[in-house]
Amino acid sequence: MSTTLRISHGTLAFANLKVREQLIDYQPYALRNGVSMAANLREAFTAHPDRAGGQAQAMVDSPLMLLPVEEYRDASTLGDLYGQTFTGYEGYHVDYCVLPDLNVVAAFAVNKDVRQVLADRFESVRYLPVIQPVVSYLHRRGTGAMHRQLYAYLHDKEIDICSFNRNRFRFYNRYDASHQRDAVYFLLYVWNQLAFDAHADELHLCGDVDRTLQEDLQRYLRHVHTINPAAEFNRAPVTNRQDIPFDVMTLFIKGR
Repeated sequence: MSTTLRISHGTLAFANLKVREQLIDYQPYALRNGVSMAANLREAFTAHPDRAGGQAQAMVDSPLMLLPVEEYRDASTLGDLYGQTFTGYEGYHVDYCVLPDLNVVAAFAVNKDVRQVLADRFESVRYLPVIQPVVSYLHRRGTGAMHRQLYAYLHDKEIDICSFNRNRFRFYNRYDASHQRDAVYFLLYVWNQLAFDAHADELHLCGDVDRTLQEDLQRYLRHVHTINPAAEFNRAPVTNRQDIPFDVMTLFIKGR
């Protein structure tokens, strides 16, 4: 059975799909403060050896650096480019995935010690950024919309904001959203930067959306919508779990 790990700043969880019940066996792991993620992973596998072995896919929470497919030449240059784009990821391994529907190569950072722990526990590991299934799904979701749409995914005290123009990104960036006022500020900043229409265009929120966040934004924008997983995914059984992140649901239901 393939295991999915979700590794973010301060959280770790294991997930498997129960095929017959169409449910996700999602188990967060309580991290020890002051201990590295790699050390926490070792402890998790020691305490629960049944979680190791076979194949795995690891969802890692790091920002994306996007390169047009036609400009991508060599994976060996991604590390330097990523380091020039983002700070705080020195010494990380820079991996990448291709988003063919959006014509981009998405580079993301993976902690080298975490990679080593997973390499020791699994026969093979496939890495993907936490935001990848969400971005791919939102792009497909918005195809053919009458008005321009801005999307925001709130998770792990961060906000990923993106917009699309047919088969291209119009915009993508990640911001710290430890406080609701930060999320409101960045969303309105991007909205104005893209010259969206406050009366005609649409803002769609997903993830850890507080009801008051939508109310605050509706003071400035007419069309603000929160994506409800149960309605979005046809009341799939996995949407009954309130503790499963939207990105994990999307990965299991809609794929990468």
